[in-house]
Amino acid sequence: MIADNHNHFVECGDAVAMARAGERAGLAEMALTEHVHHLTDALERIPALRRIPPEGPALSQEAYVTEVGRAQAAVGIRVGVGIETEFMPDSEATARGLAAFLADTRNAWDVVIGSVHLLADEVFLEDVDDADPDGAWRDYGERLLASIRSEAYDVIGHPTRLAVVGGPVPERAHTLMDELALAAVRHDVALEVNAVDLRAQPALVHRLISCSAARGAVLSLGSDAHAPDRAAAALAAPAALRDAGVSEVATFVGGGRRMMPLGPPRHLDTTKPRH
Repeated sequence: MIADNHNHFVECGDAVAMARAGERAGLAEMALTEHVHHLTDALERIPALRRIPPEGPALSQEAYVTEVGRAQAAVGIRVGVGIETEFMPDSEATARGLAAFLADTRNAWDVVIGSVHLLADEVFLEDVDDADPDGAWRDYGERLLASIRSEAYDVIGHPTRLAVVGGPVPERAHTLMDELALAAVRHDVALEVNAVDLRAQPALVHRLISCSAARGAVLSLGSDAHAPDRAAAALAAPAALRDAGVSEVATFVGGGRRMMPLGPPRHLDTTKPRH
């Protein structure tokens, strides 16, 4: 049993269904960590967030926390409330607004995930130029390292995501994994092993895991699920962690981190159809 620290529900519209799916699959704990651009409170304060396409209707922070509370009441596992925020350093006003929003709301969240979805000139990872993968990874790596150095987040979300959506994966990407692990140790930030990325780019995620194990970096597991049929996808990750010698992963309560043992291997039923 593990803690799954990265999930969403705005796209499917049902926080309770997400929590129930996670419980049925065998999670010990899970967190719902909606994107910051799905909170009306953040949209009002940080206009640049409106340029990010929404996955569903925005909620007020109060309504969001209430929905996660409903999910918690419906299940027997702990359901944390968190947020996945953007690392957007190019505009001073946007960066300042995001920092202020996090500072003002920090006590509301069990976990804060910082993610890079945009490169220079506000180019989304999915839209990078395939003709210059080395340049894209240089930019991506600099942003990931800067997000770690900011010490604004509990977890750096999907640090391997460019490999999934951004074309060829150069050698620079593999070197970056060790740089991220070193920085994460220095700044006491957890790195996420993301189930979406593990499924799509296992070699690079395994590299992240092995570098983190060698350097002593803390790892956090995240399904990054947006619908109940993808909930608890992070249960596929512990085997790779055990192979690298990792015996525990992070979970978060009230902004504090504690470590959870991975426990014995769990046999997944890969023949069960998706619903």
